[in-house]
Amino acid sequence: LVVGYMLGLKHFQNVWIVTAISLGSILVIEPILNLTYMGQTPTLGAGIGFALGAAGILSALFIK
Repeated sequence: LVVGYMLGLKHFQNVWIVTAISLGSILVIEPILNLTYMGQTPTLGAGIGFALGAAGILSALFIK
């Protein structure tokens, strides 16, 4: 993980872009992996938490 951040920082010259990409990919890829490989669908509470987490990350990225 640290090496990935170092390479991203070297390439993008901004650690916040690397952090946003990292969090965004976790937010998108993990649910897809859970559905495809593990076959689990989210419960109501997990779905609400996912939606609030997505809204929080998007608001942190786009609202100034």
